[in-house]
Amino acid sequence: MYRALTRRIINRFFERPLVIILKKLGISPNIITIIGLGTTLFSAYLISAGYFMIGGIVLIISSVFDLLDGALARSMGKATVFGGVLDSISDRIGEIAIFCGLLIFYIAEPMRLEIILLFLALAGSLLVSYIRARAQAALIDCEIGIMTRPERLILISLGLIINQMSVILWIIVALTIVTAGQRILHTWLGLSGKENKLTK
Repeated sequence: MYRALTRRIINRFFERPLVIILKKLGISPNIITIIGLGTTLFSAYLISAGYFMIGGIVLIISSVFDLLDGALARSMGKATVFGGVLDSISDRIGEIAIFCGLLIFYIAEPMRLEIILLFLALAGSLLVSYIRARAQAALIDCEIGIMTRPERLILISLGLIINQMSVILWIIVALTIVTAGQRILHTWLGLSGKENKLTK
């Protein structure tokens, strides 16, 4: 419920005005996706060099592009299957890059506990995305969960800015496990319901 309310507020006061400007400029949605990925990679570089606060701010900026590409594509009537695939691939690359930036920094210190937490957070994040993909392949809508990609990015940005990444990684690991469980249960219930309908 909170996610739907937040989404409506962002759409009304943020997405729509910027989409209007981008449409007038004639910028392609795929270009926005690529710019967003480039910004995320720059954030990852800053993080790897230890510039956590600046990296967190740049990561927030990259999230703006992530919001706009899909909205712009729909507004221009240019939403395509390839555009969706490109956006999804860019999301995965960007998230892996951020974790990689943190890994480079932690290895240089070295910080063994943070490296372990980082691995678990990345593995959990990929698992959550994989469960959703498999569920959607089975025609089950599976966008539920307390710790999805937007929440992960918000927490990581916050952790970078306030320099509390260790705490944030603990939170991400714990809630990612919960989210994976939520999505597995949701998929199981959805498939069970379909199978019951077929047997009637």
